[in-house]
Amino acid sequence: MISFILLYFIGLPFYNLAEKHRKSRWLIALIGILIYFAGTFIGGIIITLVSTYLFDYSVSRIHDFLLNLLTIPFGVLFGWIFYRFLILKWESISTITDINILDDHL
Repeated sequence: MISFILLYFIGLPFYNLAEKHRKSRWLIALIGILIYFAGTFIGGIIITLVSTYLFDYSVSRIHDFLLNLLTIPFGVLFGWIFYRFLILKWESISTITDINILDDHL
């Protein structure tokens, strides 16, 4: 149940950002959530490799709930990076295509 609430709070900023820039709202929110899941997956792989090779501690001995909690920051980080990427991409496009860009200096 907590994961559904977390998915809502992850998808909402992407939805609002897409609405602000007149893009496909549901598609961008879904891509943001998928980026979060990709980040948690990659975080799980990193945690597994670090615990196995650096600490000689088998990941099978880590409780699943703890492993899920440890991967959440990776997913949030990946989502935040993607969110910042979209902001930079869409705002640079909107400044280039601004019709009144030549009139600002007059």
